[in-house]
Amino acid sequence: MFDEKLQSIGSQLLLIAFCWVVILVLGYFVYSPALSGPFLFDDYGNLKSLGLYGGVTDWETFKSFVFGGFSGPTGRPISLLTFLLDATNWPAPSAGFKHTNLLFHLFNGTLVFVLAFQILQVFGRFALKRSLWLAFIVASLWLLHPYLISTTMYVVQRMAMLSAMFCLLGMISYLYFRKMLPGKPMAAYAGMTLSIGIFTILATFSKENGAVLPVLILCLEATVIKSNASFPPLNRAWKWLAFVVPSLVLAYMLLKGPFSAGWFQDYATRDFSPYQRLLTQFRVTLSYLLSWLSPSVSGGQIFYDDITVSKSILSPVITLPALVMVVGLILMALWKRSEWPVLSFVILFYFASLAIESTTIGLEMKFDHRVYLGSVFILLPVIAWTANNLRPALKVSASIVTVLVLASLTYFAASLWGNYQHLTMVWATKHPTSVRSQTEAAQMLFSYGRPADSRELLNQASERIPDNFRLRLTQVLVQCVTGGVKNNDLDSVKALARTGPYRHTDFNLLSSLLTRSGDPNCKGVNQADARDITGALLESSDYTSRRNLAYAHLHYYHGLVLLRAGEQQRALELLNEALESRSSLHMRMNIASYKASAGLYQQALEDAKFVEKRLESGEVTGRAAVESPQLKDVKHFIDVVEQDIASAGPAGED
Repeated sequence: MFDEKLQSIGSQLLLIAFCWVVILVLGYFVYSPALSGPFLFDDYGNLKSLGLYGGVTDWETFKSFVFGGFSGPTGRPISLLTFLLDATNWPAPSAGFKHTNLLFHLFNGTLVFVLAFQILQVFGRFALKRSLWLAFIVASLWLLHPYLISTTMYVVQRMAMLSAMFCLLGMISYLYFRKMLPGKPMAAYAGMTLSIGIFTILATFSKENGAVLPVLILCLEATVIKSNASFPPLNRAWKWLAFVVPSLVLAYMLLKGPFSAGWFQDYATRDFSPYQRLLTQFRVTLSYLLSWLSPSVSGGQIFYDDITVSKSILSPVITLPALVMVVGLILMALWKRSEWPVLSFVILFYFASLAIESTTIGLEMKFDHRVYLGSVFILLPVIAWTANNLRPALKVSASIVTVLVLASLTYFAASLWGNYQHLTMVWATKHPTSVRSQTEAAQMLFSYGRPADSRELLNQASERIPDNFRLRLTQVLVQCVTGGVKNNDLDSVKALARTGPYRHTDFNLLSSLLTRSGDPNCKGVNQADARDITGALLESSDYTSRRNLAYAHLHYYHGLVLLRAGEQQRALELLNEALESRSSLHMRMNIASYKASAGLYQQALEDAKFVEKRLESGEVTGRAAVESPQLKDVKHFIDVVEQDIASAGPAGED
C-alpha cells in the first residue's frame, strides 16, 4: 500500500529529491569558508596521538590509536577510526578533517529528512506529499542552522556528530521494523532488537551520550506511535528489556557518582558539586533553546566559563523559574502526550538527548555541541502548525525566506570560523566576562606579533574581572615581556593566590610562571615571586585529598620552585607527594630535569630510568601516552646525566 502511494506521487518525489540535492549543495557552499579554519583546543589532545609512534603505519600503531582513546569511558574508537580518513600522522592540516566533518553533517541532514518523514507518517495526520515537504523543511532548517557550526567545524566534535548519526540510523531502522509488527511479528521484533542493540553500541562507542538511544525511541513510542491506533502495542516483556532496563541502567550510572561521592562535594576536577551542576543545567538547557530560536551571525560558541553557577534554587534568582519551566515542560509533555503527540515527542526527545551531558556527570557547564542531536526536531511543531494554518503561497514564501536567512547567517558564521584572528576577537567581544575568551584573544594577538595589543586587552579585561587569578597572572606574564610588570598588578596576583581557588585548568599557566620567572627577559617577575605565588596557592587550597588533580599540581609546582631555590628537603617532600597523587610520567620527567639542574644527578637518573622502563613496557596508553615525553628524549637525558655523573666523580654525586 505504501509503495503504491509513493508511485502515485512519482513526479513529486523527483522534485523533492532535486530540491534536497540543491539544499545539500547550498549547505556545502555556506559551510565552505570555515574549511580554512585551524584546529581548536581539544583537537590537539585527541589528534596528537596520530603521530605518537611515528604515525599509524601498521596494525600495532592502528590499535594504539583507535583503541587508545581517553576522551570518555569507552575511548570512542569509532570516532577515532574515522580520523584516519583524514590523516595517519601528526601534525596534519586541518582542512581535510573539517571537510570530512562537513560531509558527515550533510549526511546527518539527510537522515533527519528520512526520520522526520517517518515520524509524520506514523503520526498519520498529514497526506504523503505534505509529509514529504514538511520533512524537507525540518531537515533543511536544521542542516543550515548557524548554531551547528560550532559542532561541525570543531574537528573533535565529529564524535558528537557520529553519535547523533547512529542514533538517527537506529530510530530510522526501528521505525522500519516497527511497521512490520502487525503482519510479521517475529521479523519485526528481531529487527527492532537489532536496531536498538547495534546502533546503541555504535553510537556509544562514538561518544557516550549515544547510550540514550533506547530512551529516545521510548519517547517516540510513548507519544507519536501510541497516538496511532493502527500500531499494535508492544509485548510487555520485550518492552521492559528493550527500554525500561536500559533506562534504569542509565539512571543508575548517572546517580551512582553523586550518591557515592556526595551531592554537595565538588567534583575532583571542578569547583562545583553535582547538586550545583544539576541546578545550573535547568538554565543551560533553556539557553540552548533560546540560542536555537534566535540564531546568531557568529554561530555557536565555545567559551562559557562566564556562566554563574547555581548555588541554590534562589542563587541566582533565575534558577527557580528555569527549574519550574523545565519540569513543567516535561510534565506537560507526559500529561498531554495523547492530545499533542508531536509536541510532546519533541519536548521529551530534546531533554532525553541531554540526559547524560546535562545532568550529574562532572563535565563543564555548557557546550553548544551537546544539542546537535536534540535540536533536530525543535522546529517540527512550528512547521506542522504552519502547514495547517497558513495559506499555500504564504507557507512557500515563509519556507524559502527562512531557508535563505539561515543559509546567509551560516555563511557569515563560516567566514568567521575560517579566520582565527577575527573569531577569537568576536568571542572576546561577545563574552567580556569570560576569562577564557579574553586570554585566548590575548594569546592570539601575542602570537601574531601584536604584544602591545595583547597587553592592552588583558589590562582592560582585568579592570572588568579584577578578582580572577588566571586572568591577572596571564596579564602579569604578558606585561613582563612587554615592558615590565606594574607592581600593583603583581600584588593583585599574590593577593588572589592567598584567597584562591586554584583550578586544574591553570596548570599550563603555572608552567609559564615557572619559566618566565627564571627568564632574564621577563622584567618584574622573579623566582621569589614565583615562590610567593605557588606557596600562597598551596596554603589557601581547599584541595586536601590526593585524588584531586589540583592537589597534585600545587605540590608539584611549589616543589619545583623550592628545588630551584635550593630548599631541597622541603621540595623533595612536595614533589613526592605530587607523584603519589598523580603518577604522571610527564611530571616525573620534569622533576628529573629540575633535580639534575640542582645537582641531584643520581635521583634524576633514577626518575628518568623509571620513565624509560615504563615507556618501553608498552603499557602506557591513551592520555598518559600522549602526555608522556618521547622515549628518544628520555634516553638522551639519561645519557647526558650519566656523563655529568662521570664527569663529577664520586664527590659530585648526590
